[in-house]
Parts: sequence; C-alpha cells; structure tokens
Amino acid sequence: MELHSMICPKCGGQIYFEEEQESCFCSHCGTQIYKNNPNKKSFTYRTIDDARIKESENNREIRLKELENEQKEKKFENKFLVGMWIFLGFLIVAAWTVIIKTGLEDEKKAEQLAEQGMVSAGYYEDYSGKNYKYAVSILEGKGFTNIEAISLDDADTEKKAGEVDSISIAGDVHFGSKDYYDPGVKVTVFYH
Repeated sequence: MELHSMICPKCGGQIYFEEEQESCFCSHCGTQIYKNNPNKKSFTYRTIDDARIKESENNREIRLKELENEQKEKKFENKFLVGMWIFLGFLIVAAWTVIIKTGLEDEKKAEQLAEQGMVSAGYYEDYSGKNYKYAVSILEGKGFTNIEAISLDDADTEKKAGEVDSISIAGDVHFGSKDYYDPGVKVTVFYH
C-alpha cells in the first residue's frame, strides 16, 4: 500500500491518500477531492458551505430553545392547574364548613326555641293543595292551639273543595321551617 500526496486545489494544503482511494478530504479546509485519473491531471471537489452549516446549527439551537420554552410553559400550566384544584378544594371544604356550622347553629337555635315552648309549622308550601282538615290536624300536632279554618266559598272554581289556599301564622303567610312561634298565636287556614 503506497501513500501519495497532492496539493488541495482549494486551499493549497498538503493531502495524503492511498493509491486505491477514489476520494479523500483535505484536513485543512474539509474539501472532498475525487481522483479521476492516475496522472492527477484533473480533480473534482465539493466546497463545504460554512454559511449553510452555521444557519442549520442556528436553526437547531432556535428549535431547541423553542422546545425548552414549550416544556417550561407546560410545567407552568400544570402547576397552575394543580394550584387551581387545590384552591377549589379549599373553597369546597370552607363552604361545607360554613354550611355545617350554620346547620348546627340553626339546630341549636331550634332546640333553644323548643325548650322555650315555641313551635314551628314547617314550610308554608308543604300545605298547598292539601285538604284543610289535614292541615289543621298537622298544625295541632305541631303544638298550635289557636287555629281557625275559613272557607273562601269559591268551590265552583277549578280548585277542589276543601283544598288549602293559604295559611297565615300571626299574619305571616310565607313561613319556613326556621320560623318559630308561640303556640297560642293566631293561625288561620284559608281553603276553597
């Protein structure tokens, strides 16, 4: 195996190659040189475009930075979502705490009023559409003692005869389960 040398046609640097090699690279400028004949009279060479290589490297760096930024954004979004879920969980726990505390306070208040002899009729809409005799018996069962039933004398309308139209407890027709009254207060049941 015999080594030959030649001068790079591009930069003038010394190139060494083996006899059977068809091409070699210049170690000084990177040009690939092809041997076309043994007399070394003609050469073809390819120039390495440094500008395109640099552009490619820059594009690669830019893309890597973009991917890095995308990952940072995703991490931020994930942290934000986790934070939101934790915050929502906290709000739900706080809301349930308030609801339970309010419910306990309402129960305590109801117990205190019941101990004082006060009574509740429940919710006014629970009586709507019921028979007035049934409503009177429920109110008596809850402890009311001064109950009067008054007919509206309009049985010829679409309403059923004896159906409760409204109930007034001490003038309050929109009472609720949290409203407590003295058992001797005036209760009026209006029916059709």
